Formats: sequence, structure tokens, C-alpha cells
Amino acid sequence: MFRKLGLIFILAAALVVLLIMKPWDSFKQEPPRFLDRLPQADLVGRSNILELSRSFSATLYHYKVPLREFFSQEFILGQGKSFGLDLQNPVYFFGNENDWVLEDFGALVMVNDSSKITIGVEKVRKLQPSIRDTTIGNYKIYMHPEEKTYMTYGYDWMLVYKGDHFIRTFYSVVNAKLNEIDPKWRSFLNQSGEHHMEALLAFDKLADRGISQVKLHLSTDTTGLTIHTDIKQFDSLSFTMKDSGPSYPDQMFTKNSVSIHLNIDNLRKNPKDPLYSLLSDIGKRISFPTKDLLDAWEGDLAFRQGGIETITETYIESELDEDFNVTEVEKTKRVKIQGFSVYLSLNKKGSYLLNRLIAKGIITRDDKRYRLLYSPPLKMNFTDSSLALHTSNYTPGMKTDTISSIVYTYKRTAYEFYLDSTDSHTAYGRIRIPLDYIVKTNISE
Repeated sequence: MFRKLGLIFILAAALVVLLIMKPWDSFKQEPPRFLDRLPQADLVGRSNILELSRSFSATLYHYKVPLREFFSQEFILGQGKSFGLDLQNPVYFFGNENDWVLEDFGALVMVNDSSKITIGVEKVRKLQPSIRDTTIGNYKIYMHPEEKTYMTYGYDWMLVYKGDHFIRTFYSVVNAKLNEIDPKWRSFLNQSGEHHMEALLAFDKLADRGISQVKLHLSTDTTGLTIHTDIKQFDSLSFTMKDSGPSYPDQMFTKNSVSIHLNIDNLRKNPKDPLYSLLSDIGKRISFPTKDLLDAWEGDLAFRQGGIETITETYIESELDEDFNVTEVEKTKRVKIQGFSVYLSLNKKGSYLLNRLIAKGIITRDDKRYRLLYSPPLKMNFTDSSLALHTSNYTPGMKTDTISSIVYTYKRTAYEFYLDSTDSHTAYGRIRIPLDYIVKTNISE
């Protein structure tokens, strides 16, 4: 009898211990955090949508963009709340490249109330009836097959995606595990600042070029936007910036220009450097002697294209004399051509470089002038320290400049590229994009 009672008490005590300790809880799989769901990608980034909207407000009103009130912070926040989205926290975006072109992209948005998302979906479907839906597991998938666009959501997240690999991305998001955030995302988030939009690029093709990562962030002003870039190499940089160098001043009709001032002593000795490799690959397309250029170049390059200049061209014309004999007469005519000037600083190997360029047909003789590939006829000024080619009859004036930059005009928009500074492994620069012509031709009242 006492044995049975003792056994009952032992079992009861064991049951109490089990109820208190709950050892089965250790076998429960905790759900992943929102950040654990971020999928692996070549490009990762985040944006504070409300702050981005605020930064663009002056631009929208400056250009009188129609329906600009729908881009205001208040409207975006209100719409987000009505559809259960948490837009006070960052939106995380991602993308993958193929042959240096973005082939797919998507975003993960935090959700406050997933029950409200269907309200937004139904409103969108009224505007776009071709949206279809299906179910995978416990998840509703909304899609526009022709546009390869998809949307799905869970308790605290919403995925929007465009591309050919939705299923792969979807499974990555829904099968995420607690505390297993992708290493690239972890690195990016640890480096992130307080910018309205920022991103990190890191993939195999960059690594093959010797570049470990490219960081980007966006800033805006009334008339344009600027993309700030930090390009980091695995090895130390083989060039540094000069304090100043010769440059062509901008003129009223300057279309494209270059002003570069670098110390390249180490670059000449390092063919594996990303910049050396890039120049070599570009040069191979036209059999350009890149090594000879770097051996002779002293790091200053100036270029200016644009405007109209008038030159005198000589030509031969057949005429009949008084006896009706055909004779060839040399004549001249005034021809208007686009202005073109280029300058290179050189060392004692400059003569060898010039001979190589002529031998390869990159510089060719045209009567009393020269052509640089497909340039207009140019006058040449060659000294033991420089090579200058220009369409004008006289050597263009130059100035001393402290800025290294490139201006490239495409569809009447002058894109500006700047190299601002360097350190041991990183080159810091920016790209400025004026919005005047882009806005006026694509968005109007």
C-alpha cells in the first residue's frame, strides 16, 4: 500500500516538475524576425519612405509636378496605415544583376495589420483587373503575369517582387530561420547611416575586378539628385588625387568634358589594379596601347567637346582651262565643325606613346591636321611634357583646377561624375543628375 502511495507521489511530483520546467518548449521553433527574412541578393538597400518623400517635396513643387500632393508624407503615411503597412520603419529593397544589368528586384515592407492588406489589393484590382491570385501553402499570391510582378504577405511582412525568380525569392522569405540574417544584409545594416535611401552592391563580377563592395546613398536638392558612392577594393588603391592640374574652362555650349588629376606612379606597376584592368579592357576594343599610355602619362587629362568652330579645309577641284584641258586646282573653304580639345600630361616616354598611337592608326594624318579616331580634323601641339589636340587654330587657354570630374550629356541632360577623395582602400565620389529636362519631357502639368 505504502509503495503504491509512494509511487503516486513520485509521479505527481515529476508531473509538477514537468509542468513547471516545460522542457518541450525547447523543441518549439521560434518564428524568424523581419530582418531574418531579407533574401540574399547582389544589391541590398533600405529607404525611409517618409523622409525620402520630404526630401523630394521641394523638387516636386519647383517643377510643378502634377498630383504632387499624392507624394506628400501625410498622404503616404495615411495610405500605409489604411492598408496595414508600417511605413514609419524602413522599406528594405534588393536586386540581382545579369551581365551588369539589373534583372530582378523587390522589396520587403513591415506590416502592422495584415488583415487590412486585402483592402488595398481589392482597390488595386479595380484599377488593374488583369491581376490574378493563387495560393502556395498558406500564402495568397497576387500576380500580374505579363509584367512578371508579384505580391504576397505574412503576419508582419509584405513582399513585392518583379522578375523571373519569384518562387526562389518567396521560399527564401517564408522559410527563413530565427537569427539567420544573410551575412551581406548584416554587413550592410552594420554600416548603414541615417540616409533617406542607401544601398550596397557586392557580387562576383565586382570581386573579379578586385572590388569588395560599392556603397551608395542618395541626397536631393531643388533641381537634381546626387548619388554618393564609396568604392572599396580588396587591395590598397594604386592611385591618389593630385591637389590640382590643368583643365579646360567650361564654355556656353560645352557638351562633354573631362578633368582628371591623379598620381599614378603605383598604378603603372600594378596591372591587377581594378582601374588598370578596366582601362585595359576598354583599350582592347580598339587595340589601344594601354600600358604605353600609363608608362608615359603623368596623370592629368583634360577634354572639352561642344560648341561650333570654323576651320579652313583644303580640297582639290577639277576645272577646265581656256584650252578646255582638265586641270586640278587646290582650293580652300571655311567649314563649321564641333569644338574638340584634348590634353595629356606626359613624361619622357611621350614620344614613344605618340609613335605607337600613329602606328596603330589611332592618330592619323589629315592634310595639315590630325584625327583622333573619328574626331574632326585637329591641330597638334606636342612637347616633352604634354600632348594637345584641338580643332581651333590656336591652342585653347587652360586653367588650374582642383576638381576631378567627368560631364557626359545624354538626351540633353548633363550627368556629372566626381572623384572627391581617396583613402588606402576606398575611392569616394558622387554622380549628380539634373532633373530639369527629365521632368519637363516626362512629367508635365
